[in-house]
Amino acid sequence: MEEVRQRLFAHVVSPELDWRELGEIPEELLYPACQFYYFQHQCGNGPVLAEWEVEVFVLQRLLLPRRSTSDLRAIPIPPNVPDPREVQLATLFCRSCLVMAAQLLGMGRRVVRQLLLVENFDGKLFQWLYLEARHGRATPREMADREEGVSVEHMEKISRFATSGGKRVRRHAQ
Repeated sequence: MEEVRQRLFAHVVSPELDWRELGEIPEELLYPACQFYYFQHQCGNGPVLAEWEVEVFVLQRLLLPRRSTSDLRAIPIPPNVPDPREVQLATLFCRSCLVMAAQLLGMGRRVVRQLLLVENFDGKLFQWLYLEARHGRATPREMADREEGVSVEHMEKISRFATSGGKRVRRHAQ
């Protein structure tokens, strides 16, 4: 029965997703990894994100539980207008979180805490990480290396999972 559930869940995420790939993801990161996969493959015509953008989203998700509200308030953001692509991606990601939750409900499954938007996304943290990477101040891997308790291996595994599926990964943001 569990195999049938895994197959159905994988199909709901994306008809192209091989359900066996789900077993390679750490249990506590399974739902966020599926959200990134869905976002990358189902929210546009071909891959939505460049490889470094996938890593920024994954890093943001890994860092979020380690940040207090005070930490998030203290993030320095330049006083300029955010990058339009960054805003577009943040909006699409937030929508994809809602779609994933609705799909689980449609399957008769409970929406778990790991799928809630507040557990997966903070706009200020994402904006800061995105700007750091976009302007070449640090790669997502370099930022992850500087963070105690953040597994670069988990970040890379989830990034590979999100960009898999037989679709080509975009190398540059448009």
